[in-house]
Amino acid sequence: MTDHPASIAYVRTEEAPLLPAPANTVGIQGWLINNLFSTPLYSLLTVVLGTLLAWFIWDTMYWAVFTAVWSGSNREACLIAGGGVTGACWPFVWEKFPQWIYGFYPIDQRWRVNIVFLIAAVALVPMMMPAVPYKKWNAVFLLAVFPLLTLILLTGGNLNFSSGTHWGINSLLFLSGVLVPISAFGLEDGIKRNKVGMVLAGVALSLWILGLLFDLAVLRWLSIAGFILAGIASVAVAMMAKTAGGRAAFAIWAAVAGNIKIATLLLDADFGLVPVETSQWGGLLVTLVVSVTGIVASLPLGILLALGRRSQMPVVKLFSIVFIELWR
Repeated sequence: MTDHPASIAYVRTEEAPLLPAPANTVGIQGWLINNLFSTPLYSLLTVVLGTLLAWFIWDTMYWAVFTAVWSGSNREACLIAGGGVTGACWPFVWEKFPQWIYGFYPIDQRWRVNIVFLIAAVALVPMMMPAVPYKKWNAVFLLAVFPLLTLILLTGGNLNFSSGTHWGINSLLFLSGVLVPISAFGLEDGIKRNKVGMVLAGVALSLWILGLLFDLAVLRWLSIAGFILAGIASVAVAMMAKTAGGRAAFAIWAAVAGNIKIATLLLDADFGLVPVETSQWGGLLVTLVVSVTGIVASLPLGILLALGRRSQMPVVKLFSIVFIELWR
């Protein structure tokens, strides 16, 4: 009796030879088929969009290169008979290019703008290179030192703050100390521990409002004294508790308040630079200043709001959520 042919099996003793991939799945041809011509609809869209893109490129090149005016000293060189114009007017671009970069910043003072651009480039490049060390210090420079340096260079510094302005800044810095116990011990416990500071802050705020309403300098000076006393009392509460939270909150407050005070003194110092009004700024200069200002202001605020949203204190969490969702 013989076995049925269907029961005969063949086992390969060697691997099958590797065959090249189909030509329409590899290389440029494969990429085109998979990404641009995989279906009839995609093929139609590719043809339509490709035609529009080719037309746009040709129209741009025709205007910017083939019919453009390259020689001359101003816009008049680009005018043709009948009052029309040709393609791109590159003499006008070269003439106005400094204004697009510096605005109306005085020509003899543009070296200050160039220094700001150079420092920004030198500080930003290492931040984009993963292997460069000391990134934390680089970030501190970009977020704290560079904006202050930019403001002094571009304005000239020497803002001549009055004594009232200095006292007002000092009082606000001390008033912010009322938040130190709240940050260290939470909202309810912080208020309970700091009853004296909270009362002093409330009285000082009332005196400040009355001084503004009735234009009484005496009340405003008394309110400044109250703000300072409220801050001292509040910081003392956090320090006398001798807890890690109290020490950390005090350290953060002292660092922020100290840096603001140092910045105020530097802005008031005379570095011998010619004052330049912001009305003379413009072009790329204003764009970069606004961008840096927005980043510096929004980054710490965003971090605080993100932490506040995760806080266990209902008031802080609710305020952070409302603020974030409202502006979203």
